[in-house]
Amino acid sequence: MYVTHCPLDVVFLLDGSDSIPPLAYQKAVDYVIKEIETVTSLFPGSDVGVLIFSKVVEKEFELRQRSQSDLNQLYQSIRATKQPRKGSLLTGLILRQLFSLATNHLKLELGDDVST
Repeated sequence: MYVTHCPLDVVFLLDGSDSIPPLAYQKAVDYVIKEIETVTSLFPGSDVGVLIFSKVVEKEFELRQRSQSDLNQLYQSIRATKQPRKGSLLTGLILRQLFSLATNHLKLELGDDVST
C-alpha cells in the first residue's frame, strides 16, 4: 500500500474563558504545543495556527507554514500568553473566525463526536 503524506492546514483553538480553570488551561496549552510538534513532524510543510479566545478572539497566531525557528518562537509566544478569562464562550463567533482562517479544506471535530 502506498501512503502519501500531504501538508495539512491545522488551527488549534484554546478556550481561555472563565469556565476553564487556570491549571486546565495550562494543560491545554501544553497539549496544543505537543500536537503542533506532532503535526509538523509527521506532515512537513503543514500550516499551523492558534486562536486563544474567551468572549472574543483574544490572540491569533496566523495560519501559516513555519520553520523550526518559527515554531520555537510560536511555542514561547503561546506559553507567554496569559489566559484571558474575560467572560463566557461565544462558540459561533469563534467558529466564524476559524472558518475565515481556513484556506483549503476544513474538517471540524466537535467534542460530542459530531463531524462536519
